[in-house]
Amino acid sequence: MAPTSPRREVLPVTAGRGNSLPDLFGERQLLTQEHLKEVLQYDLSTGIFTWAHPTSRRISVGDIAGSIKTSGHRQIQIDRSRYAAHRLAFLWVLGRWPNKEVDHVNGVKDDNRWSNLREATRQQNMRNRPMSSANSSGFKGVYRDPSSNKWVAAIGINKTPKYLGAYESKIDAAKAYDKAASDIFGEYAKTNQSMGLL
Repeated sequence: MAPTSPRREVLPVTAGRGNSLPDLFGERQLLTQEHLKEVLQYDLSTGIFTWAHPTSRRISVGDIAGSIKTSGHRQIQIDRSRYAAHRLAFLWVLGRWPNKEVDHVNGVKDDNRWSNLREATRQQNMRNRPMSSANSSGFKGVYRDPSSNKWVAAIGINKTPKYLGAYESKIDAAKAYDKAASDIFGEYAKTNQSMGLL
């Protein structure tokens, strides 16, 4: 194992989600809060990281750190290791890495304002997803039943769909979905009302 320094702790790569990608030597380097605050400033109200002490000659003090990945998340490279900005926010503010996944409350993956971030289990994080692009009703959890010509409300619980009822109005079906989602998922529910659809 490589020697440690005051700036970071060197650990072997482990399976699963991590705070950074492996470096060239097959090790994962976890930043300390101290080193992170040396190189980056974090604005809690905007969620933007800027360079305080750039780690590359191509970067200037005050530049916005990182770039947006194809997933929509911002990624920042520090000392040849890449980190998700929303995970860095936890280290910067709390002095520790998040114990779970980090959920963006409003569903916008590069909105890293501190008030928009919360720890969540994988299931909780998945519940906060927007409506599927294949949805034709215009409401989450609602579809038209061609045999009855009614609007059906349904919700997924642990990958199992649960029937909530059939309604004449898709608005009534959407309200039924919202009530069930709020009852089952609590603060992690992504409802039609929270998306501005009701």
